[in-house]
Amino acid sequence: MKRILIRITLALSLCAASVGGAVAQSCTATMDDFNFGTTSVRGGSTPQTLGTLRVDCEALLGLISTVNICVTVGAGDAGAGPSNSPRYMRRADGNPLAYQLYRGGYGGTILNGISGVQLSLLGSSVFEETIYAEILDSGTSVKGGYYDSNFFGGVDFVVTAGTLLSCTSQGQQDTGDFTVSADIEPSCTVSAGTLDFGTLGTTVSAPVTGQATIDVTCSNGIPYTVYLGQGQGMSVTDPTGRKMTSGSNTLTYGLYRNQALSAPWGWTASVDGYAATGTGALQSVPVYGQISAGQTVPVGVYNDSVVITVDY
Repeated sequence: MKRILIRITLALSLCAASVGGAVAQSCTATMDDFNFGTTSVRGGSTPQTLGTLRVDCEALLGLISTVNICVTVGAGDAGAGPSNSPRYMRRADGNPLAYQLYRGGYGGTILNGISGVQLSLLGSSVFEETIYAEILDSGTSVKGGYYDSNFFGGVDFVVTAGTLLSCTSQGQQDTGDFTVSADIEPSCTVSAGTLDFGTLGTTVSAPVTGQATIDVTCSNGIPYTVYLGQGQGMSVTDPTGRKMTSGSNTLTYGLYRNQALSAPWGWTASVDGYAATGTGALQSVPVYGQISAGQTVPVGVYNDSVVITVDY
């Protein structure tokens, strides 16, 4: 009789181990990379992209009918503000670029976690959700360059699974890595007022001068050069010989980079432009004008339009 009892105990132990294995499930989670590509944040533009979160689960031997999953997405290795608002990408020098991941659309619910997703397992089941990514920083204060943030599976991207009402009874599941990246182009904006020479007589016996301001805002650290076009006058070949017009009549004038009027401001690359380096803030650049002496013109309103080009 004693030998029979030993054999029954062994049989019960083997049965319990088999049942324990049958209740396990396996899930694998992936997230697409969010690559904004080469993009500009000039003028308040908001670069956007999207990706897919996918969780594949299957029951061992197909004996489990449901599984509950929870997803946690952290800050990424580039860091984030409180409650991951905002998240950051960074350049190699540590300079940050704010962005965010959302559920439900751009500007929707910040993706920190997804809980209580229940899947019905008939051999296997899949959960998918579109995730939206948006760069938050904008304007010329943003430095150009390549930015990224890496999310490592099991650290910044965690999925747990369980049975019944638990997301943890089966523990942490397999997750892959993903990256958020952007290559930000430097940017510049420019605006200008009117250079008004005032009211003159029909005979210009002495030179007449005037001054205006060109406002340039370029990304911090970006060299730029401002060029001024020929204007609308016909056959203009010299920055000091531009022409204002009134009907078919013309009045010759020049534009200059300095108050002494010794540095003409023209349109020839590397020759007669104004060069500076952006600070991310507005930089006001004076432009000086002079109407040449010795001209006699009919009464009228004379004007010209000059194209401003910023190379950077």
